[in-house]
Amino acid sequence: LFPHSTTAIPSHTAWSVLLVSILLSAGIFLAYTLYLIRNRQILSLLRIALIILFIFWMSLPRYAYWPHVFLPMAWGRSPSNQINVESKELPHVILIGIDSLRPDYTSLMGNRTTTPKVNAFLDQAISFPEAYTPIARTFPAWVSILTGRYPWEVGVPFNLTKASPHATAEAFPHTFQAAGYRTLFITDEKRFSNIDQSFGFQEVAGPVMGSADFLLGSLNDTALSNLFINGRFGKWFFPFSHANRAAAPTYSPETFIRLFSSQIPFSPQSPQFISIHLCLPHDPFLWKDAPVLPGGVRNRKTAYELSLTAVDSQFGEILRMFEEKGYLNNAWVVLLSDHGEGLGEPHMEPINRPQNKRELDENPLAVQEDWGHGTSILSRRQHRVVLAFHHYGDDAWQGGVRQQPAILADILPTLLDAIGISRASSGSHTLHSMSLLPAIRHDSLLRQRPIFFETGLNPRNITLNAGKIDCNDIQKGMALYTIDSVTGRMLLKSEVITKESNEKSYGMIQEGMFLGVLSPDQHGKRLLTYQAGFKAPLEFYEDPSGLPKEGYAMWQQFREERLGIVLSAE
Repeated sequence: LFPHSTTAIPSHTAWSVLLVSILLSAGIFLAYTLYLIRNRQILSLLRIALIILFIFWMSLPRYAYWPHVFLPMAWGRSPSNQINVESKELPHVILIGIDSLRPDYTSLMGNRTTTPKVNAFLDQAISFPEAYTPIARTFPAWVSILTGRYPWEVGVPFNLTKASPHATAEAFPHTFQAAGYRTLFITDEKRFSNIDQSFGFQEVAGPVMGSADFLLGSLNDTALSNLFINGRFGKWFFPFSHANRAAAPTYSPETFIRLFSSQIPFSPQSPQFISIHLCLPHDPFLWKDAPVLPGGVRNRKTAYELSLTAVDSQFGEILRMFEEKGYLNNAWVVLLSDHGEGLGEPHMEPINRPQNKRELDENPLAVQEDWGHGTSILSRRQHRVVLAFHHYGDDAWQGGVRQQPAILADILPTLLDAIGISRASSGSHTLHSMSLLPAIRHDSLLRQRPIFFETGLNPRNITLNAGKIDCNDIQKGMALYTIDSVTGRMLLKSEVITKESNEKSYGMIQEGMFLGVLSPDQHGKRLLTYQAGFKAPLEFYEDPSGLPKEGYAMWQQFREERLGIVLSAE
């Protein structure tokens, strides 16, 4: 039942153990039953039988959220004490994020097989194939979505850091809430992405957030507890494992769908702002019923594809649920991914001049394989994301592809513009986001702004082996974090944030051209990379003065926008 559990044993042994266990348990129960009957303790026997039946019922996943999910529609409606708004014409706003979903695994780039339900949505939606994430990590990406700013502007250069109180106070869900929306964020992973009520959400659902998730989410993986984790008993007694994608050996996609359904009322009287993040395709690409693949690293691509197929089913169920509960009569639905994923594909090599094998081996920039996410600015696989808008209702637009470059921060300004909700700006920050509504309506290109991105946390003293952290480096990783004494959450230490921020690589895209500033070497020297177009060769420079005219203009703009980054040559 749990082939990826640490307590899993070979199937032929498991069947033998199961048979012996059933016979032994049945024998003990029968002997005790005869003893109670012989001593005329029928009430005790009934009590024991009822307790056994109760425990069995509590362990069944389909009843984890009973009666709300499984009662007839009329009985399952939410109470009528919801807030009524003046305008019942306000559409629902639904954001559905799929972790690590690469555009080339969808119909946006010709793949029609891996994600059929996602493709069916994209066929009807208006999509932006050239969309980018600012940092290819979940928490910074979602902070950018919710605030309309680059994550480093609001104090979130990495996962497990704190956004500035000013930024969270101005996050877009507050605006929707003020307009009469009920705001909900729901996810199946909170270990590294701590989105909470401070961003303007009235409710945050999913597994329990905090440092205990790191410990108990794994310690709960035992042969006995696993039988109960996905049921109501597990919901009560194993909250750090129930519906928790981070606890991969016991995570059931169906359990999360039931949790999600319990949070979504039928025919709500107030408009709903709902953000959903599905983490199933995240490394290690495992869940409770994932096929067991031999071969380790060479099967990571296959495991990723299988996880995409599984999350595609989740996505289809979520859309079906929204339709059955009356949301899609008038709604904006946005499909997005927070980042992509490197699966060992070859990186681009510098080709300023021919290099022999020895030079390539000695050149630290000649990385042959692209692994993970947030690890390299040279990887478009990591930074290009899925972004598509679909308006359900009488005035729905015909689907299509827009060539306008976009960033995740554009999503909520676009929706506010489409709905007609104004948002007062404090003027204390420069918003890099903009509304994509003109491009959606008229397929027009908007202003050509620079798009910035940077790498995530990649400590140099921790070795990545084909995208995996070596067991010997786990202790080094633990030393990077501390526990907040107030919230109980895991956070990066402040000195680590300062140190690792200085080790980042930075990228910039404008009108198809790419400029990169690589992380410093052991001598503190940074190199520049430049690419004149998506299909042009990638060139490397030690000094900005050597850049072509267009590249040097990008460098000047980069220095104006990203203050504090200095090359050793300067």
